[in-house]
Amino acid sequence: MRALWCSKHKPLKAQLQVLQDRGVEIFIPNKTFFIDAEEIVDLALKYNCNIIITVLPLSMIARVCEIAEKHDIIVLYPLMEDLDNNAELNEDTDVKVNIAGRVKVARFKCFKRVRGVKLILEDW
Repeated sequence: MRALWCSKHKPLKAQLQVLQDRGVEIFIPNKTFFIDAEEIVDLALKYNCNIIITVLPLSMIARVCEIAEKHDIIVLYPLMEDLDNNAELNEDTDVKVNIAGRVKVARFKCFKRVRGVKLILEDW
């Protein structure tokens, strides 16, 4: 199996290990910005990837799922657990990112298969 990595961040060592343990080869494109979901699925097809790993906006993940299903491509999402900013970092499992001027620390837990994205809105 082969997976297309779609994130602006490189995979963590722990993520690579999980994929390797499952016999998945990872393909990381030279770009980190994608125009739309169609481009992502086209890349997966071009590079013979039957898995897409997404760290993208929810609306794009939803569309990737719709298109990928038509091509029997599995969509995975790396589940991350938020940590206290003062937590001791493990470079194999943890990532520290700056989001809108705020530092966030998260630890990789596992990959989850994405079957779809549902957004429920209500008036307030």
